[in-house]
Amino acid sequence: AFTVERDDIALQEPIGNNSEVNRSSGSVLLGVRVYDLDLGNYTTDIDTTTEFFTYVYNGSAWQEEVEQKNATHFYLSFDPSCSYIPGLRYWKTNVSNSGWYKDTESENFWIKIYGDLINTLQTPDGSMNYTKGDQIVLRGLVQDDCSINVTDATVIFKLTNLDTGDIFSCTSVNNENNGWYNCTWNSSDKPVGWYKVEFVSSKSYYWNGSATTTFYLSSAPLLSNPQVVPSSGGWGVPYYNYSVVVSDEDNDTVTVYFWLRNTTGSWQLIDTKICEHCCNNLTWFTHSFTKYEIDTWYYKFSASDTHGNVGESATGSHSVTKDT
Repeated sequence: AFTVERDDIALQEPIGNNSEVNRSSGSVLLGVRVYDLDLGNYTTDIDTTTEFFTYVYNGSAWQEEVEQKNATHFYLSFDPSCSYIPGLRYWKTNVSNSGWYKDTESENFWIKIYGDLINTLQTPDGSMNYTKGDQIVLRGLVQDDCSINVTDATVIFKLTNLDTGDIFSCTSVNNENNGWYNCTWNSSDKPVGWYKVEFVSSKSYYWNGSATTTFYLSSAPLLSNPQVVPSSGGWGVPYYNYSVVVSDEDNDTVTVYFWLRNTTGSWQLIDTKICEHCCNNLTWFTHSFTKYEIDTWYYKFSASDTHGNVGESATGSHSVTKDT
């Protein structure tokens, strides 16, 4: 007497071993052939619903996938969902409970599953500009392609001055541990002009995320060396000449305001002048006094530019006395 048993088989010729696939785009073909070791030929005479199984490790457990077969292979077009954590993962096949073939399992094959990082810049948001000297907060959110906040990304904030080509990095990045990252950039010694902000994130087995925006860094008017000539004199001096040196680094049009007050009064706006493309521009004002205005007089200058920035000079003083 003898026993006719189920044939021995081997799962061979894997397709897709050491392949790569992205969760959010594309798929990869995974498959094997079944070789009947007793008959010495390949077979597909195995039911894919109840006898042939394909599993992919999702980062925490084996997950079954639905395969098909053709005249030569058992295969599936693997398009991982968000149940798969990106990384280097195993996949395998097995045959179980077949009426004609013994149970067997393949070796573990490899597949690299990738995700995408998606960046959002909250600030700057492209609608707000800044003044040189501001502490500019750069803040952004990193999520993956499954809308999960990523708390362990490596992020970079890079700023490029589009006028000069100068590149700056904001290095003291703070991880808020909730997917948000921020860095404060000191603009005090930086050139004025348009800046491009790039917010880049990276993580193993994820394609880098990136978000960009722009802002304009303007400068406030600088008012220096306020003077009056003569420095003191009688009320009958025809004109006292007041001057200040006006500069605006980004060459704005600047409105300069001339102010006076005595020891008892409040500041009074005496005159204004316009300075176009201001760069070390000496701006003059004149004023005369009457015999009723003998006193100590204080003067100053203020300015505003086309970006809404303001500046103010130091306050000077001089005496208007009785005529001799």
